[in-house]
Amino acid sequence: MKDIIVLYPVLGSGHLMSIVKLGKLIVTQHPSFSITILILTPSNKNTNNKDTTLSPQKHYIASVSATFPSINFHYIPPISLPTTLLTHLITFEIPPQSYHHIDNILQFISKITNLKVVILDFFTYSAYQIATKLEISTYFYYTSCAIALATFLYLPTLHQNAKETNSGSSHATSNSRFAKESYNI
Repeated sequence: MKDIIVLYPVLGSGHLMSIVKLGKLIVTQHPSFSITILILTPSNKNTNNKDTTLSPQKHYIASVSATFPSINFHYIPPISLPTTLLTHLITFEIPPQSYHHIDNILQFISKITNLKVVILDFFTYSAYQIATKLEISTYFYYTSCAIALATFLYLPTLHQNAKETNSGSSHATSNSRFAKESYNI
């Protein structure tokens, strides 16, 4: 059985290109691995579009596939989303809505290959439960600056401190211990 690493980015060229670079680095350093990159497919609101030219993303994927044959791409079927959903929220809604597809895909891959690791984009965190259920090592790939990561990782502590300080109070006050310690008030 071949050793496989699955990479799962969120929608968006920046996330895709960054995770593809990670895949290229892995196969360059460890040629015994194959990479499978799961591609989320947004629901197409304009189904009458018969344009057969490749989108920039599909062109990029075709180029990577031709250059790195050990990197494969698997398209996740589109999810129908409410038409009232704001465009900027699609990135947050598609990964959890694709849960059942990811579950089926990872189960299938783990049956026919030696699935070593799943590397998730920060926004595709919902797949962590699936990988844990299948007992697959899972890592998160975060493509922003370290201070933003540190802030995100510290949010639960801030939340807990705020809850402890404001228990019994319906709103935060500027006299709270949290505010004084955090902002030297």
